Amino acid sequence: MFDDVILKRRSYRTFASRPVEKEVEDKLLTMTLRAPSGGNMQLWSMIRVRDPEKIHRKSTSCLFFPL
Repeated sequence: MFDDVILKRRSYRTFASRPVEKEVEDKLLTMTLRAPSGGNMQLWSMIRVRDPEKIHRKSTSCLFFPL
């Protein structure tokens, strides 16, 4: 089972223009909260963005994150 998860994962570079269904979004957020974190510190940051222009700005700003 774990092999299937690893072998089927993908890195997407583009997103569909249709909105994510509320039930799917809620399930993703719930599963994210249950995911382990380094040292069990739970230092999550989740931002829900629905405005297409803001999504574009956020996605491009992540490409040039200063170290």
